[in-house]
Amino acid sequence: MRFVLKLYLTIIILFVSCLVSGQQTDYKVVSKLQSQVYTDNITKASGSMTTLQCSFTQKKIISVLSESVISKGKLLYKKENKLCWEYSTPYLYIFILNGDKVFIRNEKSTSQFDTKSNAVFKEISLLLVNSINGVGLIDPRKFDVIFFENSSFVKMELTAKNKTLKSIMSNIIFYFDRSTYLVHNIEMVEPSGDSTSIVFSNTVLNQPIDDEKFIIH
Repeated sequence: MRFVLKLYLTIIILFVSCLVSGQQTDYKVVSKLQSQVYTDNITKASGSMTTLQCSFTQKKIISVLSESVISKGKLLYKKENKLCWEYSTPYLYIFILNGDKVFIRNEKSTSQFDTKSNAVFKEISLLLVNSINGVGLIDPRKFDVIFFENSSFVKMELTAKNKTLKSIMSNIIFYFDRSTYLVHNIEMVEPSGDSTSIVFSNTVLNQPIDDEKFIIH
């Protein structure tokens, strides 16, 4: 269950747009007024997304291992509330959100959850929907948010206020391209010090996706 919650939170924070590798330096903290400008621009950019299709490469750094763990797969999203997050390498693992239902399949079995009957899944599902609509990620009731900037990028640091989420992710950092206000890079740090980065490729926005893609038969 804890792995599922980590995966679910990871999915939530990725839906502002496509993600590519890279990280910038020389950032300075921005004013409260400028933070609101950036919030509005990011909200507008993410709110325009109706569908998303892409490949991804995930790099997991675990403190007790000498080498990073690399996973690959594909991601599909369709407004409203349809999501397919599929790992193909090094193992098969499929996570599907379809309305209030969550389906999880691995190489041996398939499981189903109802977000209405699980308080944690319900909260995270709400964050997912809001973030896709361009609202939830920058909600000061749920996250402490600090903005930084340099000449090319806006950096947004999120710290969850909810104890359950905070126990899973201690810090989430976004790097937004200032020309598009789409995510350029992301870092996720767990309380243990382990970290995750994800790079997207072959991204296609706002093109039709068949509803069958979000059903496990």
